[in-house]
Amino acid sequence: MSWLGKALVQMQSLGSGFTPQTLTFDECGKEILTTSLLAEGGYSYVYAAREAGLLAGSTQYAVKKVLAQDDETRAIAETEVRLLRLVRGVPGFVRCHATLCRPLPSGAAEHWMLLEYCPHGSLVDVVYHKRGGAYAPNPPLPERRVLELLAMVAEPVAFLHSLTPAVQHRDLKLENVLGAADGTYVLCDLGSATTATLPAERTRAAALAEEERIGRTSTLMYRAPEMCDLFAAQPIGPPADLWALGCIAYALCFRSHPFLADSPLQILNASYTLPASSPYSDELHELVRSMLQRRPSERPNAAVVLRRARSLLRARRGGRAAPQKAPPPPAPPPLPTPQAEGGGKGGEDGGGGKGEGKGRGGGGEGRGEERREGGEGGAEGGEGGGGEALPRVIRRLRAGFRAEVCHRPPAAGGGGGRLTAAAARAQARAAADARLAEAARLRALEAKLLRRRGDAA
Repeated sequence: MSWLGKALVQMQSLGSGFTPQTLTFDECGKEILTTSLLAEGGYSYVYAAREAGLLAGSTQYAVKKVLAQDDETRAIAETEVRLLRLVRGVPGFVRCHATLCRPLPSGAAEHWMLLEYCPHGSLVDVVYHKRGGAYAPNPPLPERRVLELLAMVAEPVAFLHSLTPAVQHRDLKLENVLGAADGTYVLCDLGSATTATLPAERTRAAALAEEERIGRTSTLMYRAPEMCDLFAAQPIGPPADLWALGCIAYALCFRSHPFLADSPLQILNASYTLPASSPYSDELHELVRSMLQRRPSERPNAAVVLRRARSLLRARRGGRAAPQKAPPPPAPPPLPTPQAEGGGKGGEDGGGGKGEGKGRGGGGEGRGEERREGGEGGAEGGEGGGGEALPRVIRRLRAGFRAEVCHRPPAAGGGGGRLTAAAARAQARAAADARLAEAARLRALEAKLLRRRGDAA
């Protein structure tokens, strides 16, 4: 730098209180001048920078410095440098132009990384805005935009997990996804990344060491349940990143975090709710829920999340309307009500009836015919009048239950069109719930009949 340039830098530092530094990155042949402090952490600093010299270009850069004073901070710095070089040119990551290591007289070292400048803040600025010194939620994002942003975050995570061995970011959060100059969002801060996994069966010493590491390198609100209780015998690996990705997706949808309290209890129980007034589709809700499963084995991998997000995004871009939430199915018909106790003769069929139903859906047609035999009235009547043996009554009740479940006709007006996948899943869940309810009712009836038979004996 010329003497005139140095003089201008000194004048600038006197006015702002910031002392610029000149860095020479031989890897890219650039001399860089730091111009202001953008952010700082416990042992790292991020500066705005530009090329030094009066005739230098106007390109802005960000320069990150990690002060390595011990083995732990040195490992963090070296990990980030190594990964930034590995992902150079891979979509979805902040671009690193060059790196530099400067030893200090004290024995420590400064690791410098020349990064692309991201002028559009982070995902925090997408979700919130400052109002009177505090943060307030922004208006809801369109579902298409939520899916775009989710895919932008899932893509680099899927790349890290596809490596051998898989690399886990371990500090995914809104603040670590930056808005690049071209309008995309890129993942940064790879210093907490690791390839180490903690198996379900581990020693107490290994659990305590991992607990200490998690406390230093991750953010509580984004920690997965297995990271909050190291003695729950759940493995810690790539699925922990999927939980954090689910927290990001939830925040993009609802402009708040699913786990606001700084207590791990809510996280351990996976205790969160989707707002009843949500404007988003069942498919997006299901994608968020899939990532926030309490057990790590039940979460999808990052590649699956990326594929689902892109599939939903293609459907929205194609002009297809977002599927509406499926209406709740009609309540199943109740089992026959029992007659008064001590009923006289009671027929074996118990006044059974005959039902018939037809349904047409998706080009298919079905016809079911059933006969309800041995209802509760017949069972109790047969019992009071010395009718058929109790096991035959129960067998007939079970047969009637199976016929009711297997041959129930579809709801009126519900079989003429093609169901969406979400609507079909909702109806399947409702049908399963109905079957469980009827099975419980049948078990209660059996117990009641057995008790009465014992009393009569």
